[in-house]
Amino acid sequence: MPLSDPRSAQMEVSLAERFPVPPISEILGYLAPGSTALAVVYTSEAWAIRRCIHLPVPLHTTVKYLGISATAEGWLIPLLVVGGLALCTYVGGHVIDSIAKLMLDRLIVFKGFGYPYQTLLAISSGAQREERRRMLIGARAAAALEGGDSKQRARRVQEIIEDLPTWGTLSEQYYRGLLFWLNAYLAARWLALISNGVLAAPNLAALASDAAWFIGYACVTFFVLKFFAGFLIRRRIRAVHAAPLRSPGEAFGIRLLGWAFVGPYDILMNPIRSLLKTNHGFDRVFVRRYKRCFLHAFNCRADNAESNNYWLPFLLVMKRAPQVASLLGRYHQLYRFSRNLSTAIYLASIYLLFWYFVGVREGVAIPVDLSAHLLLSVGALIGVAAILLLHFYYLYVCYYSKLLFRTFVLVSDPDNRSFLEVASS
Repeated sequence: MPLSDPRSAQMEVSLAERFPVPPISEILGYLAPGSTALAVVYTSEAWAIRRCIHLPVPLHTTVKYLGISATAEGWLIPLLVVGGLALCTYVGGHVIDSIAKLMLDRLIVFKGFGYPYQTLLAISSGAQREERRRMLIGARAAAALEGGDSKQRARRVQEIIEDLPTWGTLSEQYYRGLLFWLNAYLAARWLALISNGVLAAPNLAALASDAAWFIGYACVTFFVLKFFAGFLIRRRIRAVHAAPLRSPGEAFGIRLLGWAFVGPYDILMNPIRSLLKTNHGFDRVFVRRYKRCFLHAFNCRADNAESNNYWLPFLLVMKRAPQVASLLGRYHQLYRFSRNLSTAIYLASIYLLFWYFVGVREGVAIPVDLSAHLLLSVGALIGVAAILLLHFYYLYVCYYSKLLFRTFVLVSDPDNRSFLEVASS
């Protein structure tokens, strides 16, 4: 049948409707991360079986059983097997996406750093503003109890505010520090395993094992102290007539706690953030212009809009600049792909580390060369996951967010009408 035949075109349309090709967002967002995680785990288990090492291989056993079923006569069983594997990969990608949203978007980005619009546009969150208001009320009450004229009371209020560690700051330090110390615990465990199974250095293995136990207990201790310090701060700033943390020892202790927990992470990551410029906001002129455009477009102050600083400008950009909205969609697909793939590789590497650790604890004889390849592969995979994580955050801040806010100002500012008319013509 010639390609120019209308029946051929109609048949192609019918086949496309019956068997639609998955959109690129589904492939990059779910299928690629899910298949990557399963491929890493399956390859490691198959390698262990080939070397006759008696480690548990649940994924390889499942795939082998399905492979035997796929060799059955007829076409229905093989088709169901292939479809089941594809469905498992797709569902696994959704599970990885959910974990990435919870662990990276919610805990690390939102809790540890704040959403990029807060840094780029110098906007505090609603919880931070409410805490600042309560602190100001408590500080004014404390200064009034101390007496003095208005200037002395105002100066005293400022001193109390500056000396008071905020709950928001302590909470951000906790989540950033938690990211560092949990990975430090895994690194210590990895060093203990590679020292024992590859380097044959029992003293180094014992030292790394002790460091892992110390880091684990320290994380639990910081977890308890964080809630105790948060209770102390909230109790002091909740009462209007109570002086908030007037004791220098209390303030210094909480600051020391926060620095000890997050200090190593900041020392390691601040140069990287400065290099990537993810901690650099817009200049004051642009911020004032953005807030003026936001108020004019939505009759709402940007300082009070919270995450609507993303949603409302994006909806307006979709309406007035659909081509830029399409570009924003591509950036969203790319940074979601980097985020999910980073999570998939990280989870697979943790599984391999735990898998090897269980084998060692059960006394399985693992050759030195296999131990070296496996543990070095785990270290390399975690390094790749870290690079993809930085790529995700860089795209999120420096491409997606900045393009969104710049386009919003361009399409919503009345001063840009002449430029837009020329561009559209």
